[in-house]
Amino acid sequence: MINKKINVVPNGVNTNQFRPLNKEEQRKWVENYFGVCLSSELNIINVGRLSQEKGLRYLVKSVAYLTPTTRLFLAGDGPEKKELKKLVGKLELDNNVIFLGKIAHEKLPELLNAMDVFVLPAISMEGFSNSMLEAMACGLPIVTTPIGAGPEVIKEEIGVVVETKNPKKMADGIIKCRNLDRKKIREYVVENFSFGVVANLVYDLYIVCWAV
Repeated sequence: MINKKINVVPNGVNTNQFRPLNKEEQRKWVENYFGVCLSSELNIINVGRLSQEKGLRYLVKSVAYLTPTTRLFLAGDGPEKKELKKLVGKLELDNNVIFLGKIAHEKLPELLNAMDVFVLPAISMEGFSNSMLEAMACGLPIVTTPIGAGPEVIKEEIGVVVETKNPKKMADGIIKCRNLDRKKIREYVVENFSFGVVANLVYDLYIVCWAV
């Protein structure tokens, strides 16, 4: 067997577009733009396709373990939207879970900056999430699962990785990381996943390959 070294280059994020903004100003913008009310205590965001493999049903269920004023915002559309809305009604969380629909990419930084925690509750078929990187670039703490790149990317000062399909553990993770230092999260992304850093990694890899 031939031993070969595998080099992994992570996804990159536009840290000029996705950057920290004034949180209070963005809260007001979100409430006016979407016609919603944000929580004074805890606002959670997920951005992505509303489909089974994303594990969003478990995120919805986790809200029942959080304070009654918690708001969960789901940005995106997909085949599971109808079932998720049924679940929200069944759990009597209509005032807590808000479906925002599809959001223009250029509006995402404003939306993300109004939030407290980004949750990626994937249960299968998740790779290296761009939406997670974009949230981190805005300074948001992350709660995610072992599916995909989460365990490699999320350090203790960035967020938490919780087991899949466990709403209570997810809620505990949200509470645990909600007050993490947003500045440190931003710095971590700039140093490791900005477009310039990733481009240099690709360039260095090609240089090594050409030299062989």
